[in-house]
Amino acid sequence: MKIDLSTASYGDKKRLDFCTDVSELFREEQFSDIRPCEVRIGYEVLDGTVKVIGECRVNLTSLCYRCGDPVTVTMARELCETFIEDGDGEEFYAYTGNIIDLTPMLRDLIITNFPTVILCSEDCRGLCFECGTNLNHSDCKCDHTQETGENPFEILKNSGGTDNGSSKDKNIKTKK
Repeated sequence: MKIDLSTASYGDKKRLDFCTDVSELFREEQFSDIRPCEVRIGYEVLDGTVKVIGECRVNLTSLCYRCGDPVTVTMARELCETFIEDGDGEEFYAYTGNIIDLTPMLRDLIITNFPTVILCSEDCRGLCFECGTNLNHSDCKCDHTQETGENPFEILKNSGGTDNGSSKDKNIKTKK
């Protein structure tokens, strides 16, 4: 989405409501349904800068990380960004001429705020690691009471932790 500033002058304030496709931001196999991103913004033209304030909302359908059931995730975030004419784009978003491209701002907002692990619910029980039964829907007949007794960190506990002189930091205390 682009804002055309060719008819704007200093102090102008305008509102925009639009939907934009954000499917290119995500891998196809990650989400089965990606709805257009709903954006509602207001912008103010200042001297060499444009202040953009508003919100964006996007709905995506994915699979629960634990159980594999489909789950729709809604991400809604407020935004407040400054665009600087001919800026370097490091601290603020840059624009050139009379056109502001909102795509980089929306991409950054969505990607940095999207959950890395999607769950159908916080108390999702997941799948049985033996038979694959979805434990949210029914219990399985597997015996989960036995512990394997195998602890991959057991070797660290029995390593002794002796100081072989390799520790240069005197604040690190080791068992002798």
